[in-house]
Amino acid sequence: MPRLPDASKKHLALRLLLLVAMLVGFGLYFYRHPEKIPDPSAIEWHYFSWIILLSAFANLAAAFAYHCIIWQTQEELTRFEIVRIFIISRSMNLISPQGGTLYAAMTLKNGAGLSYTKYSAGSTACLWLDLTLASATASIALLFTQASVQRSSLLTIFIGCCGCSLIGVSVLRRLQRSQYLERATRIPDRIHTKLLEFTSTVNQLLSHRRLCFEFGAWSLVNTSIHALRLWLCFAMVEQWISLPNAFTTTILVKASNTVAITPGNLGIAESIVGFMGTKFGLSVGAAVLAGVVYRFSTYIALLGMSSMLIVWKSIRPNK
Repeated sequence: MPRLPDASKKHLALRLLLLVAMLVGFGLYFYRHPEKIPDPSAIEWHYFSWIILLSAFANLAAAFAYHCIIWQTQEELTRFEIVRIFIISRSMNLISPQGGTLYAAMTLKNGAGLSYTKYSAGSTACLWLDLTLASATASIALLFTQASVQRSSLLTIFIGCCGCSLIGVSVLRRLQRSQYLERATRIPDRIHTKLLEFTSTVNQLLSHRRLCFEFGAWSLVNTSIHALRLWLCFAMVEQWISLPNAFTTTILVKASNTVAITPGNLGIAESIVGFMGTKFGLSVGAAVLAGVVYRFSTYIALLGMSSMLIVWKSIRPNK
């Protein structure tokens, strides 16, 4: 069995330490402020099944967006197979940081011959497009957000992220057109070849207008469903927010998932939802509980979907 490098062990230990510190912080806060803990009898449990169902639909929309990019780099796989790999990899990422990403890369390479370089390029294009669209839509949603949060600061951040993404695409295209990488001689041949393949694939994907439109449409559907799901999470604990507020909070949670600070980013989304909830004038306890419901509904939906897909694949291996 392969052993983790010392650096990986240190990073994992640091993430676990941060997670423990965050959970202890939550525990101490509610211990000192028991009045902030929501009354369990006031929770509207009938919303929970709808929240799980919406989580399943949101993950399917994300899988279809993922399919747009991956299918463009590898046309041998069917949509069902790509969706299956995406759902299972997301489920694995909940348990093991980046374990699902490694599973997807290895499965696509062994099953369809997709190189790790092209897979990395496709994943980069997905992230790039997703964050650009999210920043743009969040900027619009923020105009309708009613909160005591510094709207101008958030608007600057979102527009800045969108601008940086567009500048990055422009730099990548100029880099390729100038043939700087092709003329570079100080880079080892193997790395040079991989770098050329990576930049060429990313540029090709981001230059495909129809592909970007299809990805953007599915990504927007995904974010909208997540916003509706978060709105129901607040409704479940008898706290009401507007849909623009839910949309803005969802974008912040989505952006936080790009970097795994703690295992599964446990505690990060809850902190964001709790913080934004207080800015909307809600109880911090109810807002954090809404974030917890949001997370566990994701776990239930993803693990349920991946289990069904694994069983289906074992019953009908050729499908």
